[in-house]
Amino acid sequence: MVDALAGLKDREYFTRDDDLVFCTVLGGFLDDMWVRRRYYRAIDDAGLRRIRFHDLRHCFGSMAITVLDGYAVQSYMGHQHYSTTQRYLHHKPRPHDAELLHGAFAGDSVSPAVSRNGDIERNSAQLVDAETPD
Repeated sequence: MVDALAGLKDREYFTRDDDLVFCTVLGGFLDDMWVRRRYYRAIDDAGLRRIRFHDLRHCFGSMAITVLDGYAVQSYMGHQHYSTTQRYLHHKPRPHDAELLHGAFAGDSVSPAVSRNGDIERNSAQLVDAETPD
């Protein structure tokens, strides 16, 4: 793709830095329906299952959140509010959760969690053990 975009500077017209990469024959903005028609034609020509053009945006968000933090995804997607980006968080992998949950349900000793303000949070079983005289 980099080579294809670099080759655009060799075209006869619209080679200035402020010219559009994808434009009409007169150098103007493309109509959104033109883009959609080209998109659907390319889908059909490739023999692919049709998905809505807007679904590409959701696909990007779902894939990006697996490797980027939510605020980076918010920036790339242009969301004004983080709450809009949060709809993609269910796609975020959390590989260690299963191990932690297994330990909790198996009764393994779990080290105390430290809260944001630095206090140690203990579960109820740890509190009962600490208060019971030997």
